[in-house]
Amino acid sequence: MKKILLIVVVLRSFGCIGQNINTNEKYNLDKDCKQGKQQDMNVCMANALNQLNTIMLAKYDCIVSSMDTLIKIYSVKDTAFASTYRKMKTAIVNSQENFDKMEMQNANFYTYFYEGGSILPMLYASSKIQDIKDRLKRLDDFIATLQPTGRFNCK
Repeated sequence: MKKILLIVVVLRSFGCIGQNINTNEKYNLDKDCKQGKQQDMNVCMANALNQLNTIMLAKYDCIVSSMDTLIKIYSVKDTAFASTYRKMKTAIVNSQENFDKMEMQNANFYTYFYEGGSILPMLYASSKIQDIKDRLKRLDDFIATLQPTGRFNCK
């Protein structure tokens, strides 16, 4: 059974490479924020950032919750599978923690460079939005990889 899961995951991973080329279009909530007064653009970018962050956290929570369910199911059925899912969950949790740190440091770059400028809030939000879009692509790939298990209902 573990070999079948490994084969499915490996094959699915090859299919995921480049699969979400249009993911940025899917999450392009900031596309209309590049026109108008600076204050309007700043507000628009902040709203887009909040929406994308909400989407990202919902996907992450769904993945972790689904992994917990799979761990619980396989703790009884197949301890090797349960161990594999525990390792996968740990990897996802650690990658999210690392993402949070990276996202903040990337945004801080603009904070330091444009300190005091009226464009700062827009550039800060833009940096975070780009990082979140990249993270959403990765989370979508995790979901697509795990979907064939039949017990994974994240979108």
